[in-house]
Amino acid sequence: MAADKRCIIYDVWNTNNTKTFAISLQKYLMKKGYNTSITTSLGQEKSCPIITLCLLHSRPEADINYTLTHCERANSIILVLLHFRSNDTRMGLFDDLYKKDYPDITVYDCLLQQDFENIKEVNKKIKNDLKERRKKQRDKHKSGQACASR
Repeated sequence: MAADKRCIIYDVWNTNNTKTFAISLQKYLMKKGYNTSITTSLGQEKSCPIITLCLLHSRPEADINYTLTHCERANSIILVLLHFRSNDTRMGLFDDLYKKDYPDITVYDCLLQQDFENIKEVNKKIKNDLKERRKKQRDKHKSGQACASR
């Protein structure tokens, strides 16, 4: 397994719902060749993307702020907003809200109901996001080597 196919699932909420989602995502990503770990606390991880789970309650902005509290601004962050309301109109509001403080953040919305295909779709989006981040990292590395050899 390639060293750059590593990611961390950060579950600060550590509830039954977030654990179930984290384990499902971990299994999916491992099938796709990603070395994936689940943690409830972060150290100084900077070398791999962090998939951060946020369980939304009645105060989404406060929930997101709590979730991101221990994430370093330099980290490559995928924020997954987990909720139970299928008609939640608040979801689109958070995409750009954290871009200033976390320039390399992507936000995904996930309805936590098993009978919907949303969880599978979010898993696929996260895998594609990780793939794109790896490609950008390799391209950046290649351009750095090209500059250094001049």
